[in-house]
This record gives sequence, C-alpha cells and structure tokens, in this order.
Amino acid sequence: MVNRINLLQALEPIIAPTATEREALRKSLDKALVAAALTLPFDEARLLNQSLRAELLIVLRDMLVVGDLKKLAKKWEPARKLDAGMQASLKNDLIDLLLDRRPRFEGLNGLDLGSARANPAWARLIIERSLPTAEAKKLLKKWTGVRTSHTARDDIISQLLAVLDDQKLTARVA
Repeated sequence: MVNRINLLQALEPIIAPTATEREALRKSLDKALVAAALTLPFDEARLLNQSLRAELLIVLRDMLVVGDLKKLAKKWEPARKLDAGMQASLKNDLIDLLLDRRPRFEGLNGLDLGSARANPAWARLIIERSLPTAEAKKLLKKWTGVRTSHTARDDIISQLLAVLDDQKLTARVA
C-alpha cells in the first residue's frame, strides 16, 4: 500500500489533474482512510506516533459519519452500549478516548462502589461519559439495592453521582 501512495505522490505533478480529478482522487483517498481507521484496533491507535495520531484525529473529526463512529466505538469499546442520546457526543468521546482524556469502558465489573469512591474522578468520567441508561440503572441498583423509577439518563446519572458522593437518595430513588 505504501508503494501505491508513493506512486500517487510521484504521479500527481506529472499527470497534472484538473480540479475535478484532484477532488476525485482526494475523495478516494479519504474513503481508504476511513476504511483503514475502522479496522484499526484501539491499542494500536494509542501507540501511533504524535504525527500519525494527529492525522487519525482528523479522520475521526472530519471524515467519519455516525454509522462509522458507531462501528469504531463498537470495536474500541465492545462492552459499551450506545443510547440514542449518546450518539451526538460519540465523536468527541472517541477523540477523548484516543487522547487519554477519558478511560475505556470495560463494563460494570470494575465499578463497585468501593473502588469508585477510591478513585472518584475516574468513576465520574465513566458514569458521565460512557454509561448507557440500561447499565446506569443496573449500577444504581447494585450500589443502592433499590430499583429506580426514573427513565431519563440524566436523572439516573445524577442519582449515581449522588451515591458516589455519599449523599442520601431518600426521595429520588423509587
């Protein structure tokens, strides 16, 4: 593949493409970059040097559509399920994940209340940024022993954060 890229670079000044042809070449290259990004394992993406990671960030930010973002999220965080409301922030979530600004969601196994309170900043990031509604309900029940009647993700997240901060939830959990 590298030889093909080198060939394209060498041919560009020779063939002198028109603006339309240049745009067609750019679109083809962008499509190939998207396909490559969607097959890139998360651990390998984190090992990219700074220059290549910056290029990958451009692909994430500018070239991936919602369907592509969902595919990449499923590959990079298979334990994470996406709510419809979380799709709007998915691009930023993946970028933050790649840049180590948020932890990778590995499921509820590591989110027992004791470990969450031992590292509340980490737990808050997981709860606020990665936890889908169904998982949030399960975690709230696990932490409080009470099932919530709330259905809105924001309400459930607020309850989880209150439990994390050791606040009482008397009237809010039903």
